[in-house]
Amino acid sequence: LFVNWENGLLKYLQEGVQSFDRYQFSRVMNTISGGCTKSDIDWMINYFFSNNSIESLDLKGASVNFIKYLKNNIRILKPISLLWSILECSRYFIKNRLHTPYGRPEQTFEAIQRLVVNVSSFGEAALRESEQEKGSDYIHFRQERGRTMLLFIDNFEKQIYNAFDGSVNLSPLALTPNIHFFRGNRRSCEDWFSQRVRQPAFLSSVVVNSVQDIIRHGMERRDYLVKILYSSSTRISDQDIKVELEKTILYIAQAFRDLRNSDALNGLYIWCKQNLNQHLQGLENKYTDIVIEYDWIMPIIYQSYGQYENAAGLYRNIINDINPSNYPVDRLQFICSEILNCYISLNDWENGNDWIDYLDSIEDQDSTINMGIKKDNIYYMKALMCYEDRNYTAMRKNFETMKTFRGDNELNTDWCNPKNRLIRCEENLSFVIANDPLSKSIGKNIKNEAMDILDMCEKLVQVPLLVSGISDDLQITYPYIISLQNIRTLKDTLDGKQPLGPIIRSGRLNPFFHNCRLWNNILRINSYLEDYDNKDN
Repeated sequence: LFVNWENGLLKYLQEGVQSFDRYQFSRVMNTISGGCTKSDIDWMINYFFSNNSIESLDLKGASVNFIKYLKNNIRILKPISLLWSILECSRYFIKNRLHTPYGRPEQTFEAIQRLVVNVSSFGEAALRESEQEKGSDYIHFRQERGRTMLLFIDNFEKQIYNAFDGSVNLSPLALTPNIHFFRGNRRSCEDWFSQRVRQPAFLSSVVVNSVQDIIRHGMERRDYLVKILYSSSTRISDQDIKVELEKTILYIAQAFRDLRNSDALNGLYIWCKQNLNQHLQGLENKYTDIVIEYDWIMPIIYQSYGQYENAAGLYRNIINDINPSNYPVDRLQFICSEILNCYISLNDWENGNDWIDYLDSIEDQDSTINMGIKKDNIYYMKALMCYEDRNYTAMRKNFETMKTFRGDNELNTDWCNPKNRLIRCEENLSFVIANDPLSKSIGKNIKNEAMDILDMCEKLVQVPLLVSGISDDLQITYPYIISLQNIRTLKDTLDGKQPLGPIIRSGRLNPFFHNCRLWNNILRINSYLEDYDNKDN
């Protein structure tokens, strides 16, 4: 019912009423640039209902109570009213031929560019500094602002292209004079997006982990960089363009992997094979230093299939075939970290230890080489290995050593990267098990500490859900939803609100569809609860 309603609503919102004047436009744009305060949200919701009738939608059997529920649910109304307000702003741009309170069209473009650059400049390093100064709620605010800005850029660009050629997904808004204006200035609009906005928008999408925006802006940026790199004016000597192109392709590949879209990854690999490095054929050897590497895409494809053994093997083949001292540092660290992640996902402690020993031997041979494996991740893997033998004492020792490398309180909750939050939650839940809070010999202070950690884990996974967009893919949001349920079940068990027992009682897991690392952690907690359930029985 909700899906039917959401599809009908989105179609309804795209049609629009073009109700904005200068005041409404300025207020919404100030909200996008400064973040959504409670008063802004209340204003947008009230203005939305004053111009729209939800009851007029074809909800296919929705009851009056369901419509009343929607009207009173701020969690649903906030993204809906925000989306509608952004769509109305985009339509305002078209209706007025880019003449806005900012000024003439070029001044309007410059104002929007400043907004995008300001948001994108707040990368992870700056967010970490802000976290220490202003707390994690400020990180939530900044990331929500980034999401809002990306939503605006997406709809603004759609409306401009709709004014060029029309769209089957958007109703025609532009009058004949407006159509002539945008078609006459088409090249200027396209250049503005590709040269000035695309890169900061892409960086913003990476920071807030908006996968659909990473793919869209990343693909556009990729094509633009290839065009620049292969043009006769720049030749092939621009190393900065080469480095940015490789990083862009890496982020796109990771986004497809997060969506488990193996077909798209195969398409990306074929595109790289057909379009990259073709300009080197017949040229002298002096150009070989700008060869664009993409062999690391193949193991990412295997990861998207859930075939971590094959992925780890291919990653290791790459390491064996290169000279680490001459390999790009960021890609070297990415590959080395992914190999360890594959072994953790498989619970393959033997190969994991072998890989760590191999890295240590390389770094011992040349102290200038940094293979990118953090010591805290190594001790986390050793802690998980101790759990297999139910050696809680050794598990706790490894966690204590891990915390010394972090140099932060608790287990260093990383609020800046949404994907890292899931890993931090996993580590904290394992730390709870290491303290064995269900043991009858454990004091009350240990149980209280466990509850505090679980509260922190709950906040860790709630924040990404709060800033997620209504169009986010379920592959991105479901790990947070499942982890949240996992945390609350463990809290209820410690509180005595429900009897001891497994979190998962039945069902078959498939690595092609499920996140192995996430589900291994859930099964680990499941087995811990089952151990005490059997003892009580």
